[in-house]
Amino acid sequence: MTGDTHEAMRRARMVMPDYIRIRKSADLAQGPIRPEDTLAVHQDHLDWLTRSMAEPWAGQRIIVTHHPPSASVAGTINSLSPAFASDLDGWIEQHRPDAWLFGHTHRLLDATIHGVPVINVSLGYPDDVEPGQEAERLLRGLISDGAIRTGP
Repeated sequence: MTGDTHEAMRRARMVMPDYIRIRKSADLAQGPIRPEDTLAVHQDHLDWLTRSMAEPWAGQRIIVTHHPPSASVAGTINSLSPAFASDLDGWIEQHRPDAWLFGHTHRLLDATIHGVPVINVSLGYPDDVEPGQEAERLLRGLISDGAIRTGP
């Protein structure tokens, strides 16, 4: 996303408490996870998703992830952005899921990437939602009758 994977991992290691507090296993001798570990998990999961998309399926293919798949829905880009959003625009173009729903960012940023709706379905922070609008926010990305609801 920023073009410098090494710098992005260095920055994440420096400022994210996850890389101090989360362990690789219950064995404390193994030490905390590293950005390289989470990158390896990401690649493993992406490989699984790629294989799954190649399998025959007559229904819709809706991908649901915690983090956004694209910088276009990640908000302001900085050196830490790659720790919170992936750069999968090319993957989306190649595999064309019917929709991609995500959360984490707490920002109501939606996009269409290569014809695929990419929708943030997070509710946001409490002060981001006006009283009485909670249900409308929660219905973003609702899938019914073959249609995907977008927008607020």
